[in-house]
Amino acid sequence: MKKVGQVIWGIFQVFTYILIQLIVGALVSMVYAIVRYLQMSGQGISDYNVALSIILEDISKSNYMMLASCFISLIAAVIYTIWYNKGYVKRKKVDLRKVLTPKNITVIVVLAVCVQIFLITFVSIIEGMKPEWFTNYNELMSQFGIGTSLQSFLYVAILGPIVEELLMRGLVLNQMKKAMPFLAANMVQAFLFALLHGNLVQGSYAFILGLLFGYVYQKYNTIYSTLLFHIAFNASGYLIDVVFRGVDFNFAMIIFLAVLSLVFSLLMIWKILRGENYTYIGDVAISTEEETSQEIEE
Repeated sequence: MKKVGQVIWGIFQVFTYILIQLIVGALVSMVYAIVRYLQMSGQGISDYNVALSIILEDISKSNYMMLASCFISLIAAVIYTIWYNKGYVKRKKVDLRKVLTPKNITVIVVLAVCVQIFLITFVSIIEGMKPEWFTNYNELMSQFGIGTSLQSFLYVAILGPIVEELLMRGLVLNQMKKAMPFLAANMVQAFLFALLHGNLVQGSYAFILGLLFGYVYQKYNTIYSTLLFHIAFNASGYLIDVVFRGVDFNFAMIIFLAVLSLVFSLLMIWKILRGENYTYIGDVAISTEEETSQEIEE
């Protein structure tokens, strides 16, 4: 029963993000509505219905949605940072100088970029064959103005990854590991990560990404590794979209890029898996003390 409770608590942690979005989003909209109404009153617009229609129109625009999303993410990041540090890290830390070496950073960033290129090319192939699958996804991206503004870059490339990593790998994965082996815990958190995205297209590849993020976190034993991975992944996707928007690649080039990026992704994954497993400094200290006491006894 204790393990069941731990799993339920891990699932609840995911829903806290939805609660934060609803509560903070409502407060942001309320504050904006009051300030906007006072502003319009000063301009001579005193009719409540007219003011309400203008406010509702403002709130439905992509710029407002992205700014609100940035603010929500900021609040969520603060909450999850405190939760993660108090509940799952406490005094357990790794030596970041040994973990985030130039070599490890390069491997993580190259993996992130290669996985991003592979997914872009692979998804474009699927979209070419089944465009109806992407109707809702493209409408959602257009509604939020993804890839068209500075606040979009801030949310997609920085704030979004920070919140998602603190929540999914920092809280949920660590919580699930209390109730089950890592392999099962990683599968569960990846599935919940996919559900969190709320649409079939993103959810389908978010599951694979969730598995990769989980393995990187387990290998390097610090949230900073997956933060780097996730930020590099999202930022590279954003920049690729901006740089190559409107450029038409032929089918052969898309296939070539998909295969090449897949090969490099597998190579980087192999390098990560065969690399050193990092442990908490506290664990090393305890181990050293135990070895010393054993030597004294002998």
